[in-house]
Parts: sequence; structure tokens; C-alpha cells
Amino acid sequence: MAKNQFKLKLSGTDGNAFALLGKFRRAAIVSGWTQEEIKPVIEKATSGSYDELLATIGENCDIS
Repeated sequence: MAKNQFKLKLSGTDGNAFALLGKFRRAAIVSGWTQEEIKPVIEKATSGSYDELLATIGENCDIS
């Protein structure tokens, strides 16, 4: 996991994978993550199924 754990509220968010990734990226940046920390999470999240995307995001932040 990258340096700062943060909370990410997904309820009310479009279930589209790109919308979820965008919300994750914005929250990570606000939480102080660098692009070098965000990039591998996005790569892993987009390398498999939608369920794997959600699992990867969940491994890197506190989803509510």
C-alpha cells in the first residue's frame, strides 16, 4: 500500500469503471499520493475484471 490510507465514499458514484478510477485518483492526489504511487494501483486495477478493479481500490483505501 502507498503512504497515506484515505477514505473513499463510492455510494452515489456512477458504477462505471472509469468514474471509479477517476474518483480514486482524485482522492489519492488530495491525500498526498504521488503519480508514482497512483500509477501501479491504476495499472493493477485495470488489468482484470470489474471485481478485481474494486478489490484493488479497496486494498489501497478505505471504501465506504
